[in-house]
Amino acid sequence: MQEIEIYENIMVYRDVFDNPQKMFEIVKESSSNNPDRILGEWSKWSQFGQYVKDIFPSIVSLNQKTLKPTEFNTETINELPTNSKIQEDQKYLLLEIEKGFIKVTDAYIKKYSNFFDFDKEKTIKTNEGVMVPLWVMDGPSLCKYHKNMIDHKMSMVYHSDYVREPLQSPGYKFAITANYYFNDEYDGGEIDFYIDKNLIKYKPQAGDWLVFPSGHPDVLTKNDQVYIHGVFPSWNAEKYFCRSYWKKYDVGSPEWFAKEKEFGKEVWASMQDDIMREYRPTRFEIPEGKRL
Repeated sequence: MQEIEIYENIMVYRDVFDNPQKMFEIVKESSSNNPDRILGEWSKWSQFGQYVKDIFPSIVSLNQKTLKPTEFNTETINELPTNSKIQEDQKYLLLEIEKGFIKVTDAYIKKYSNFFDFDKEKTIKTNEGVMVPLWVMDGPSLCKYHKNMIDHKMSMVYHSDYVREPLQSPGYKFAITANYYFNDEYDGGEIDFYIDKNLIKYKPQAGDWLVFPSGHPDVLTKNDQVYIHGVFPSWNAEKYFCRSYWKKYDVGSPEWFAKEKEFGKEVWASMQDDIMREYRPTRFEIPEGKRL
């Protein structure tokens, strides 16, 4: 496996899989939404394209109420029944993604272990007194951008995967992002990082894993500034990739719980979309900074 640091805390991993072309062909075939499948169906992904939100229906993603972590692992995938070659291929794809995610994030965490604390076995007590894992994996989510995004200012605006909030809510928050890129025959499509007034543009190659900080204020900042990124438009071919994360549990701030008590749980929860829309406005422009 090749390991390339393109900037502080941003790593590219190559030669992770034995047959990346086979994986791309399986993903591409799945996007036809053939009913012969074990993957979840592709559906609209905002204005970007399509994605598979629930990688397969028998695996339940993280439930914020019960706080049970995602059951996406080798053991669970191996238990999936298959009745056709297409289903066998999709099962192979899931196993490869899971093994690849663990391999590259283990390498990433080992490389930067002196700069943040990561322990898969560590637990934390919630505000309700329940012990939950401090770290959980989230994903994977299969994604594809539209074939022609050239008329867009950005395919995806500058943002952090970690959602910044005026008051810290309880729950799992994005900490480490791991994207896998299935193809690269499209034009454009670079990812652009903005870190401490520096701009770093990178065009992923087919077979790349790109691992970087999600923008969590407690995980790998630079001069106390979080990492943000945007994606430039791609065109002439659909762009396929997979995104997965490590998330870290946040118990929430006393101020957040005070507001919940003031308004009541249901009303306070219903207010969050408007609060976040005002707090986190959309931005399309490229930030001012030094292009490296």
